[in-house]
Amino acid sequence: MVRTRSAAKRFASKLSQELVDHIVDLLEDDSKSLKNLGLVSRSWSYRTRKHLFSTVTLRSREECLQLQMFTKHKPVLAHYITSLVLVSQGNVFGLGNIPWFGFCPIIIEMMSTMDSIEEVSIQGEEYRRLSWDYLSSAFQLAFYDLVAQPQVRCLELKHQFEVNVLPFVQCHNLKSLLLTNVRVSPTYSMDTGACFPLNAPSSPTNDSDEEGRLEYLSFTDCDEAIRTMLKCSRSAEGTLDIARPMELEVSTLGYDKYTTAVRNACSSQVTTYNVTHSPEEIEFPFIKAFPSKIFDLSRLPLLQNLNVDIHSPKPTALTALLDGLERLSVLRKDSPSDLDTVVLTFDLYPPSNDLDDNSNWDDIDITDDLNRLAYYYSIWERMEKIMMRGAFANLEKLELVFQFCFSMLDDPSTWDNAKAVMLRRMPRLNSKGVLKIRHE
Repeated sequence: MVRTRSAAKRFASKLSQELVDHIVDLLEDDSKSLKNLGLVSRSWSYRTRKHLFSTVTLRSREECLQLQMFTKHKPVLAHYITSLVLVSQGNVFGLGNIPWFGFCPIIIEMMSTMDSIEEVSIQGEEYRRLSWDYLSSAFQLAFYDLVAQPQVRCLELKHQFEVNVLPFVQCHNLKSLLLTNVRVSPTYSMDTGACFPLNAPSSPTNDSDEEGRLEYLSFTDCDEAIRTMLKCSRSAEGTLDIARPMELEVSTLGYDKYTTAVRNACSSQVTTYNVTHSPEEIEFPFIKAFPSKIFDLSRLPLLQNLNVDIHSPKPTALTALLDGLERLSVLRKDSPSDLDTVVLTFDLYPPSNDLDDNSNWDDIDITDDLNRLAYYYSIWERMEKIMMRGAFANLEKLELVFQFCFSMLDDPSTWDNAKAVMLRRMPRLNSKGVLKIRHE
């Protein structure tokens, strides 16, 4: 065994660094293998550290203290951290979500020394949002300073309220912004308070100007926050242009007339549009009707890629999508749309809240759901009729992706039969080589 290990190390030491890096990169999602490879030699450990320490998720003061001790022992490790995620898991005292990092001097000190961070995220719990009123002024200042660092490219906030989003509008270094269930502090809301002084409007924006332009914007149930940021980004003090993202992602959750207005305000330069049919909307359909305006594609003049995630075997979302595509086909009948890729993903896994800790995929049967989708003859026939129109002459791919485990079917042949049924209903798209149907 000793000889074998020695021989392996001698062989590994003869490999070029480029080959070593390539081997390690192939295992970037396998932490166990990365830890073993890091023990081979120093040349292997450099690359494994890059992946093992690239994303740090802290859920408690204890974890934060461990990280501090670790980086003090080996300071070089801090430079490998490119993504920092702070998670507040709430409490059991009925006092809302009091974040552990709100008054933690350790994380405040560490944020001031993290000079390689590219992605920053603060996450509360869905049903116990964290309040920024529980974050010390020292933490808030340190966090704003961290996000403003020139190498930071992505900011994510989830399940929070009483947030002052105004400083983020001055972070022109950001390229990606993801907001989920974020409520603005009344003091800094455009609806109830005052934005920072709007002494003068900003100069007109050139569509070709990339400086300070957001590339990716995702928002769910946080219209007021986006509206406030939009207003302030147009002021003399705003340096982050969030009105012209190239990729836009929205969800049906909380979608209303205000969401439509916000979406339209950010649509002029969008080339990729992502829509998620929220599981919450499916579980409680009696709350409101499906927001069909989410598929008003006429507001996306440069649209090239359309991705829709559907979490239900019911035709509601599909019908709304087809209505939107049909309206677009009429509008663009004389000038083809730039749309070249449409990907529809059907998530057939049951909602997580329908499962308990002892649930087994083998006990779940989605045969009826899959068949229900496959045998929507009128849906697929209408899909082909619309997508074969001249307005979609640039279409190169229509892909249907079905997500499930084969153990969730009573007979594995069900998938092949369902796929064949859909292909028969869209023969022209299939013969054209545009239609792709797959499972993952």
